[in-house]
Amino acid sequence: MTKEKSTVPRLRFPGFTDAWKQRKLGEVAEKISQKNLDRQYVETFTNSAEFGIISQRDFFEKNISSLDNISGYYIVSPDDFVYNPRISNLAPVGPIKRNKLGRVGVMSPLYTIFRFSDIHLDFVEKYFDTTIWHRYMELNGDSGARSDRFAIKDSVFKGLPIPLPSLPEQEAIGNFFSDLDQLITLHQRKLDDVKELKKALLQKMFPKGNGNDFPELRFPEFTDAWKQRKLGEVLKERNESRSPSADVPLVSFTVENGVTPKTERYNREFLVRDEDKKYKFTQLDDIVYNPANLKFGAIARNKYGAAVFSPIYVTYGVLSEAHPLFVELIVTSTNFIQRALRYQEGTVYERMAVKSFDLLRSEIPLPTLPEQEAIGSFFSDLDQLITLHQRQLDHLKLLKKALLQQMFI
Repeated sequence: MTKEKSTVPRLRFPGFTDAWKQRKLGEVAEKISQKNLDRQYVETFTNSAEFGIISQRDFFEKNISSLDNISGYYIVSPDDFVYNPRISNLAPVGPIKRNKLGRVGVMSPLYTIFRFSDIHLDFVEKYFDTTIWHRYMELNGDSGARSDRFAIKDSVFKGLPIPLPSLPEQEAIGNFFSDLDQLITLHQRKLDDVKELKKALLQKMFPKGNGNDFPELRFPEFTDAWKQRKLGEVLKERNESRSPSADVPLVSFTVENGVTPKTERYNREFLVRDEDKKYKFTQLDDIVYNPANLKFGAIARNKYGAAVFSPIYVTYGVLSEAHPLFVELIVTSTNFIQRALRYQEGTVYERMAVKSFDLLRSEIPLPTLPEQEAIGSFFSDLDQLITLHQRQLDHLKLLKKALLQQMFI
């Protein structure tokens, strides 16, 4: 009889002091290999590292399997666990997820399905959310002939260590993380709701075009018709060159983050090498765009401040008859970008670009300056609310990640 390995986690609930015991997966779970021979079940599931066990139709927006081959698929019941050998950034040795759909389905025999008994399922589900068990997989398997799949023998997989405390402690840990997941889901829902609200309001608070000069929804104090103007009537290209300095740093411009600082290391190395080189100057609230990447949404308001960047970018100052927050809403809209892309020039798709001259002759709807300010400020407040919800959500996810590493062994 082998000696049991007993250890304790770094963080645990008061009242629990007993050592945890190591068990092998094959000792506490049974492999499920019941095939769907009579085609009793037709819904096919897949195991996603991000979304868990999910209907194949929901994940791929179509069924990959067919009625002809599902007779060879395994039957998966509620609360069964599934190992997917497909590796990804989120699951470097493949994900293990629990069927929480509440219904029976079938899965490809490429998956390994197993069922626990006499273990709190929330506890073991959270254990597989940690990276602790990855070490065993990395030592005993490999990526195989296919670089996107992890290979481990069935007999070796059954030896995967499962650390187990007493059942009451399993229940306490499982319930705690289940409550934390519900809180994360609540914040995710709040974030999604505010994003959907912003999307809906953007549709209603701007005229829909086709000669319509009034938005469907507006602040009650404004009644004047909106006017069509060329973008060049409210923006003026800024063509000032400067060298980088402490007050005017060298920055990047990306689709994801807009005008954003370069790393300190990059700045130090670059300033030493090219301290006399001139770059294009941009100011706070300028509208910046990349002519070659407009198709990917590379247009934004400069929220960073005075800086310099590559001369491949174009930067515009917003004239006094327009409000920067409002202009940002217009030029970052899908409708505006799609209209501007009609001016693309170039023979190769990757090199096609919208020239500054053409961008500036695009038409935009423009209300009075006070209404622009009201709309811009309203959506700015909405963006701050979205940012707040995103930060809260990110904080909870980081908290969960840290606690998973501290409360399991």
